[in-house]
Amino acid sequence: LTLYESKNSKYVISDENPNFKTVDGVLFNKDMTVLLGFPNTTEITTYTVPKGVKQIAEDAMSFFKKTTLKEIILNEDLESIEVGNFWFVGNFNKKDMITVYATKKIVDELASNFSFVNWLTLEERVV
Repeated sequence: LTLYESKNSKYVISDENPNFKTVDGVLFNKDMTVLLGFPNTTEITTYTVPKGVKQIAEDAMSFFKKTTLKEIILNEDLESIEVGNFWFVGNFNKKDMITVYATKKIVDELASNFSFVNWLTLEERVV
């Protein structure tokens, strides 16, 4: 499931869908352990990944245009962040910075993958 170029402002899934679920327009697997898609055109400025989410799927939080998102708070249950997340296509400058708050383990993992980018700030926080 690749949603990278999605132009959705929110995902909408029927409550009867056996495989997927949405919360506040964000797409998850049914048991909410995997975040599958974050809307590209949302007006959200701060997003907290819900407790219980253990994985952010490939490209789930990558954006094809500038985003209003300024803060992403990753929960302490998070075990893996697949490739392609926190990538942004477009011209970004200092005012477009996004801060990711996470546990030390996740911050260290992200820091090794994003040491060369200038649009992402990583901060350790017990979440």
